[in-house]
Amino acid sequence: MSKVARAILSVSDKTGLTELARALGRAGVEMLASGGTARALAAAGVAVLQMDRLGCGDSAGDSGDADWATWVQDVLDACALARERLAELTADADTLPLWLWGLRSGCLLAVEAAAHLPQASAPLNLLLWQPVLQGKTVLQQFLRLDSVASRLGKAAPAGSLSAQHRLAAGETVLVAGYEITPVLARGMELARLQPQPRVRRVHWLDIRTQADAPVAPATLQALQAWTQAGVSTQFATVVGPAFWQTTEIEDAPALQEATCRAIVEGMSP
Repeated sequence: MSKVARAILSVSDKTGLTELARALGRAGVEMLASGGTARALAAAGVAVLQMDRLGCGDSAGDSGDADWATWVQDVLDACALARERLAELTADADTLPLWLWGLRSGCLLAVEAAAHLPQASAPLNLLLWQPVLQGKTVLQQFLRLDSVASRLGKAAPAGSLSAQHRLAAGETVLVAGYEITPVLARGMELARLQPQPRVRRVHWLDIRTQADAPVAPATLQALQAWTQAGVSTQFATVVGPAFWQTTEIEDAPALQEATCRAIVEGMSP
């Protein structure tokens, strides 16, 4: 078997972070990411480390403890830990390419973390699944759940303010079982998918339910901005389910194939 040169780091359970990071080091590989499809990448010879943000999924803390800056720091801490473990095992740790991989709003976190990573000689790349261009969009979509609950008769008593108005007034709101603080909301509203000069490559994958669906003008503008910033930018669309909108486990074989292909094609330094 040929030696793996890189890995995907996508932390979903921080209790296992150290052991998985050591596994990265034993393989002499490194990458960072947020998302799934770990089994497909592992089958292609790529090591994967999963993470969840503070207060989300299997991570520690409650959703009310989180803010955007803390989530960005979670990514930075994972990067630092991967580098630290690799440095214990190989002298090439500081030169191995680093990849950040995100889904939807996770792409915003990856981009912001890229802007705050210490300067290094190693290439920095991004793998973006269905990226959101502005955090404000994600927040508004999430807060709409409060309006849906209201129509279903599950919201606060009549006459009470909407979740958006309560956030604006400095209150913490509870939406779909998650506490959203004003600090978190402000951080999300400011998040943008802006080009980062330090990034060498961007692989952008849009998931569509129909093959002939047109590319949104805003997406084309964002891609152009990254290209004009001097970043090698590759865009592709794949047909698959909008799995982030469902509670069921969905298979997306075309997305898995495109992801593995993007990583293999980006293996050169």
